[in-house]
Amino acid sequence: WQRASFATNGPLLIQQRLELPLPAPIVNYDPEIIIPKIGVRAPVIYDADLETIIEKLRSGVVRYEGTADPGQVGNVVIFGHSSDLPWSTGQYKTIFALLDKLTVGDEMILPVGPNRYVYKVSQLKIVKSSDLTVLSRTPTPILTLVTCYPIGTTLNRLVVIANQTDGPIGSTQTTEPFLAEKLTTAR
Repeated sequence: WQRASFATNGPLLIQQRLELPLPAPIVNYDPEIIIPKIGVRAPVIYDADLETIIEKLRSGVVRYEGTADPGQVGNVVIFGHSSDLPWSTGQYKTIFALLDKLTVGDEMILPVGPNRYVYKVSQLKIVKSSDLTVLSRTPTPILTLVTCYPIGTTLNRLVVIANQTDGPIGSTQTTEPFLAEKLTTAR
């Protein structure tokens, strides 16, 4: 039937087919974090648990188990190294070394799956390594970045908090992060 239709209608049929809107391409972003101001672009590992977090930091930055996923109402907490031992392996051992250069309003992007989530920095603070309140659930979708501070020590944590400004917002975080003494003593 198609061949007979083409023989009688010719190029007109082809032209009509070309005028149909093409479907949008399916996008599937690899999970990563992008911080343009300080030149950070690193994989985000979403499946790390407390026992594997240090090992997984060799391959990128790590979302802390039990915290929200991007696009959820809640707190997406991501850990990254500001420094590590010189003999440690991995190319991300200083990925958050310039985190203290961020200021309120700076943009961070978390592309994952079919979505891109954009966050704007709202606060920077330094807390004791024993202060686990930065992991708590929140009533709005936020991103919290955590790294050791000052660089080369584990005395404190530099915490950058950012509000989600773009990207779909779906479910609400229902899990709680694991809050244990192990976390405060981990290198």
